[in-house]
Amino acid sequence: MARDFADVSQRTLSQAAGLSVASISLYEHGGATPGDKTLDVFANHLDVEPDFFYSSTTSADTPAFFRSLRTTRALDRRRARHKIEIVYELVRALETEVRLPDPDIPEYRGDASQDGGPEEAARQTRHHWNVPPGPIDNMVRSVERHGVVVAQPEEGNAHIDAYSVKFPDRPIIVMSLAKGKHDRCRFDVAHELGHLAMHDPTQATTGPVEQQADKFAAEFLMPAADIRPELEKTDTLGGLLRLKQKWRVSLAALIRRRYDLDIIDKPRYTRYMKAISARGWRRNEPVDLGPPEQPVLLRKAMQVAGLNEHDLSQRTGLTVSLIRNVLNTSIDTRPQVQV
Repeated sequence: MARDFADVSQRTLSQAAGLSVASISLYEHGGATPGDKTLDVFANHLDVEPDFFYSSTTSADTPAFFRSLRTTRALDRRRARHKIEIVYELVRALETEVRLPDPDIPEYRGDASQDGGPEEAARQTRHHWNVPPGPIDNMVRSVERHGVVVAQPEEGNAHIDAYSVKFPDRPIIVMSLAKGKHDRCRFDVAHELGHLAMHDPTQATTGPVEQQADKFAAEFLMPAADIRPELEKTDTLGGLLRLKQKWRVSLAALIRRRYDLDIIDKPRYTRYMKAISARGWRRNEPVDLGPPEQPVLLRKAMQVAGLNEHDLSQRTGLTVSLIRNVLNTSIDTRPQVQV
């Protein structure tokens, strides 16, 4: 875990420790136990404390829900999975001192593979959470209030959007800042919420569940009952851009929503998409919605517990720099100015 996260090969680590590659492999697979001096070398080279190698990772085998599997290297997925495991270790350390909101994601009992299944799951989730009609005020706060830990690491991978793990006792979503779009991050978090509500972790590597999570996110952020009248009377790009400001989703998502709700047919949808492509809007849409929403749950938990990064480092064996890298703004302990 530490080696993958530091992007260090077995050969490089073996040379640093004066060992064979076979010895490194034997240690990693539990076939032998390194001595204290060897662990010290590993810790120094991999930027962790020696105690890190004694920490529990009992849920490390729980699969993660990743998007774009075909364009993501296996190493990148492993490093991302390790990153969320580190978040989990930090959460466990914090929960010895404070009580986080209880996980409260209603489990969808229907068949998400059936037409309308993901949309119904989204409606049930909004109803269970007493979400009022209309746009979601803050997507990240919505999931945090209901027991989902959200982290926003300092370093992101351009090939990995948000991803999540449904740990037995605490669901965790990791947001990616690699693309840093307000609307994109909101949709990504809603997408991951769809996985947590509808899917078993054993389904994490299957393609159809990604489409189901997209449908869930669209209904959760843009409920058909609320947005349909507005989409039916808005037929220009300018009008859709005004709806983008209101609903805080991308222009492309609004166009797709019109198509999915049968307001426009496939040829009209294609013309819309060609029009925004010709304007260069597929990469950079007009109407800047500001910076992505940021998580606050872990930062507030640290404040309530009276802990800082150094305290967490002592409790987990993670270095302060690694904790700061993984949690980024979640552990910014400066008082926040509200305006």
